[in-house]
Amino acid sequence: MSAPPWPLSTSAASSGPTVAVLLDTAGFLRTLPLTGAAARTARLNAWLHRRGAETTLLLCDLNPASRPSGAWPLPVRYLPYASVYEHTDRLRLHLAELAPDVLVLSNTQLTVRYGRELAEEAGAALVYEMHDDEAALLRSLGDAGQDTAAVLQTAAVAAADGVITFTDRDAATARRLGTTAVHVVPCGVDPGPAPRSRSSAESRVVFVGNGYYEPNRRAMRWLHEVLAPSLPPGTVIEVIGRYPASLRELADRVRLRGPVRDLRSALDSATVAVAPLETGGGMKLKVLDYCAAGLPVVGTAEAFVGFAETEQWAVEADLAELPGHVTALLGDEVRRHRLGRRARHLVEQRYSWSAQARAAHAAYSAILEQHRAGTRGSVPDAEARALAAEPPYWLREWRGHTTSRTHAPE
Repeated sequence: MSAPPWPLSTSAASSGPTVAVLLDTAGFLRTLPLTGAAARTARLNAWLHRRGAETTLLLCDLNPASRPSGAWPLPVRYLPYASVYEHTDRLRLHLAELAPDVLVLSNTQLTVRYGRELAEEAGAALVYEMHDDEAALLRSLGDAGQDTAAVLQTAAVAAADGVITFTDRDAATARRLGTTAVHVVPCGVDPGPAPRSRSSAESRVVFVGNGYYEPNRRAMRWLHEVLAPSLPPGTVIEVIGRYPASLRELADRVRLRGPVRDLRSALDSATVAVAPLETGGGMKLKVLDYCAAGLPVVGTAEAFVGFAETEQWAVEADLAELPGHVTALLGDEVRRHRLGRRARHLVEQRYSWSAQARAAHAAYSAILEQHRAGTRGSVPDAEARALAAEPPYWLREWRGHTTSRTHAPE
């Protein structure tokens, strides 16, 4: 959601494998990431580029408010929808020109549909970046597509030469689906300068999230229906992130701020951060952003998947118990500051983007070595490839909520 903390300079000499990353998304406003997947891809690869890796982002961005920009901190080549989902000749020409050692895909359908073929043509190792357990996520949302998702994700894991996940939970899922070449590369954050002292008389509870993503949408409604009525009078609940028109009705109790270019500054005036997520997948970037800002975080177990020692720096509880914990923290300045300091220390020590770039570089190198030794993924069967011709669930969701203008200010 914030202006990306792009590295200021890059190494003059490349080192390690050359990498091409294909990202299809509706998640940018020019270079501003609007979703967790967009933010991770942009920031991780910007830091890889800074480390001297020859990294190129092949970007198919479906957000109608997004336009090509020359402000990227790494090489980016824009691709239209048709070049990724219909006729891939242009995509193949780009890959032939780039001749990457490693090709990274995170879209399960595209990995199954043509990932193996593209990698073989380019002479590259194929990496499937598995953002979550898609079948489990859809099951938790009551989506009937869970069985298809399980078939496709199994095929994607089998097609890849190696799999990267964000959490140990998802790594266990990848192994259960049949691969042993799994590397965990968590999400990161740029800690930035030390947080400023918070002295505002106004109590502000903040939630960061993309309202086009169903788990976040449910969290926003919970803020409105459950948390807002339970908080002390005068407490402001603020949501930062884009949202569909269907959520405008929340504005009577929740301040809908929309996406911001400087998330860190927006968080500096908050009192408590919340992550009331009942479901989801992967690792939650919002929690890392909260921690970098030195905020105490109140959330569910789902919000903290992939994090260590949460009892030291956060308040974890069931959804029904969260309002009481938020209210207690609003009235306990000493505890807020203690938790905020510990959260900040956590990201400084474990979750910087520079550290995750080193981990990704090591993972790509290991996968490439195995690929060159002859360990390869398998071509998906015809049934899986036929299923992969359908658009991914996130694209169906995006199209279902774009009947009116996206709230993403310039």
